[in-house]
Amino acid sequence: MAFRFLHLADLHLATVFGGRPETKARLRDATLEAWDAALELAIGEELHAILIAGDAFDDPDLDRRVELHFRRGIQRCAEAGIHVLYCCGNHDPGGAAFRAAKLDLAGEADWQQRVHLFAKATPKAVTITDAEGDDVGIVVGVGHSKVGVDVDLVAKLGAQDTELPVVGLVHTQVTGARSSEDHAVYAPSTRESFLQAGFDYWALGHVHRRQQVFEDLPVWYAGNLQGRSPKPSEGGPKGGLVVELEAGVPVEPRFVAFAPVTWERATIDGLEAAATTAALIEILQQRVETIASGAEGEVCVRLIPTGPCPMSYALLNETERKELEQELTETTSAIEVQLRPDGLHKPRDLDEIRATPSVVAQTLQLIEEFRSGTRDVSDLPIEHLAMEESGIDADSRRDYLMDLLEGLEETYLNRALKVDA
Repeated sequence: MAFRFLHLADLHLATVFGGRPETKARLRDATLEAWDAALELAIGEELHAILIAGDAFDDPDLDRRVELHFRRGIQRCAEAGIHVLYCCGNHDPGGAAFRAAKLDLAGEADWQQRVHLFAKATPKAVTITDAEGDDVGIVVGVGHSKVGVDVDLVAKLGAQDTELPVVGLVHTQVTGARSSEDHAVYAPSTRESFLQAGFDYWALGHVHRRQQVFEDLPVWYAGNLQGRSPKPSEGGPKGGLVVELEAGVPVEPRFVAFAPVTWERATIDGLEAAATTAALIEILQQRVETIASGAEGEVCVRLIPTGPCPMSYALLNETERKELEQELTETTSAIEVQLRPDGLHKPRDLDEIRATPSVVAQTLQLIEEFRSGTRDVSDLPIEHLAMEESGIDADSRRDYLMDLLEGLEETYLNRALKVDA
């Protein structure tokens, strides 16, 4: 029989969100709703276990309402016969001075026998049983006992002498994981540590982008439960991974979205027609609604206007931009709309710029001469180029330089003219 479980991580309950007061309140509730949805799935599919890979809440000083909600959810699953295994992370360390150790999860009640807290850096192995009492898998976990753990916790988990499938449960930053730059480095781990243990699956937390870290190893981040901001790693559907695991058999987790609110971000260009405030708002409204219609549930949107726009000043001026954001939030189906221009500028007349005596005009003329062939790009000294001379023939060098010239005017003007309004 396969070991069936739900891999969750980085719930960050009770996060103090940014944005409008209404958005903050909605996202706070959305995180609890996502937690409830995850429990419903685990109970409905009669899974053997839920694995929570750290950062269940955002602050060691968890407020009582959220603490009780979290604990009731764990109790409900355990009473349904589901094992709940929770390892502490950097936001919810398990030391005696912190709240995770005071959740009152251990005890004599029948349901508490199916709850396992990994609060210390000492590994602990737990055998998981099904409803008939048969062993189906082993979870080996380790936790953060304090803030700022800087040792490789994965390296502490040794190989298990068993024929059952084995899962490692750790809150760690794996070297090479995508979007790891978005997070402070805690409990750093490497590929070698995972190879040494040789487990059948690794249920990780800390990095919020859902991913298999290594193509040839079953090392997975589930991502966070509810997106928290417009960062790329926080965007799109969020939820958990349902895993059906057999020893020695390749695994392909099934993603299930639980977050009722998603963050979406998109670049928007083609704003040349936005010659009035009304026209600009209409274009932005249409883009927001297109994004919202393609998302599941509620959505927060960050638009990144770029390129030429007659109304660029309205987007670059902070006061006017906030007024536009408020208008879009009130007149679209998004919970919140944010505008963050990048590379936005008023329309330019290149002929007029070229006709004006200036260094900018001379540079544009030089670019045009190289592109048209009036001057040969191969004449540029090799030491001025970001390329090695050895092994590159003249034709390859010319092709490389001609590719660089594509779109160079716009890039240069954005820098030279500081993209002002």
